[in-house]
Amino acid sequence: MKKGWEKKSLGDLGTLTSSKRIYKKEYVKDGIPFYRSKEIKELGNKKEISLELFIDEKRYLEIKEKFGVPQEGDILITAVGTIGEIYIVKKQDKFYFKDGNIIWLKDFKNLNSNYIKYLLNNFVDQLKSMSIGSAYNALTIEKLKLYNVPIPPLAEQKQIVAKLGKAFAAIEKADANTKQNIANAKELFQSRLDEIFTNGANSKGWVTKKLGDVCEKTTNIKWETEKNSYKYIDLTSVSRDTLKIEDYKSVNKENAPSRAKKIVLLNDVIFGTTRPTLKRVALIDDIYHNQICSTGFAVLRANNEIS
Repeated sequence: MKKGWEKKSLGDLGTLTSSKRIYKKEYVKDGIPFYRSKEIKELGNKKEISLELFIDEKRYLEIKEKFGVPQEGDILITAVGTIGEIYIVKKQDKFYFKDGNIIWLKDFKNLNSNYIKYLLNNFVDQLKSMSIGSAYNALTIEKLKLYNVPIPPLAEQKQIVAKLGKAFAAIEKADANTKQNIANAKELFQSRLDEIFTNGANSKGWVTKKLGDVCEKTTNIKWETEKNSYKYIDLTSVSRDTLKIEDYKSVNKENAPSRAKKIVLLNDVIFGTTRPTLKRVALIDDIYHNQICSTGFAVLRANNEIS
């Protein structure tokens, strides 16, 4: 370990706790915001929060006087369900939060809050890597207290935070640029497609036909006679960003959903007809040849015999 650094557990460095219980009957229509994991996740990801729950200011002040409330620099981390969403409390914040779902880190002297945040991110990543194949969906105060972390001098903590902040900002910028380039490419493609079909329809040698006239009829699986398992493509399997199938479920006649019926073949095009504005479209490649998709898709199979 570097000179001037030491290693300590989070439990030795500060206080890890949760909030006092707020009962459902204490919710009011307007007052002090009351956050759950959802709101902490939104705040941590710099998104606008959709406030739904509030508590009376009198109750908030009572808790503040007796037990304390989150202060600037305190850290909140989601501990149930989607774990590891982190928010550092700002000076202007005035809220309370749900007990059990969120762990509250406070009273960390001579420690930079953003440095602790990076340590916590690392800890959560370790937990997730150790739970491959099973969802790690709970984080306890006791487990977090035992986590040993390297502690450099405060000045060095700030330097580390600045370097990491710069690196993550560059990554976010590159990601934003990539998304914008994809959006530009899609817009260009769509405009060219519109131009081709608009002008083409009036061109010599072109004819206009209905899809039903140029596509083959498709078939449905008969589960009662099936013994095999199949890859099942449901609506959420298709990415709206990449227009590719990114996930599937393995199904057989014992567990197949009622919508798992349509047989797909290589080079079929599937188009989501349930909420079609979501544009869930994909081309079937050899991985999904002779597999199953949801009846929420229209399966378009070109009739290659049409000249």
